[in-house]
Amino acid sequence: MGTVLKAAGLNPELHFHDLRRTARVAMADRNMDERWAMDLMGHKTRSCSERYNIV
Repeated sequence: MGTVLKAAGLNPELHFHDLRRTARVAMADRNMDERWAMDLMGHKTRSCSERYNIV
């Protein structure tokens, strides 16, 4: 993924899970229902979902 990011002019040290965190924070910023967000992200427990909700 680093090669693709570098070619796009982005930080080549980004990881796939950084995108998941960004998505989860965006959902929280828009006050998305937590159960919907968990379902979209494939999380079965709240504790798993909270790991991605880093503000």
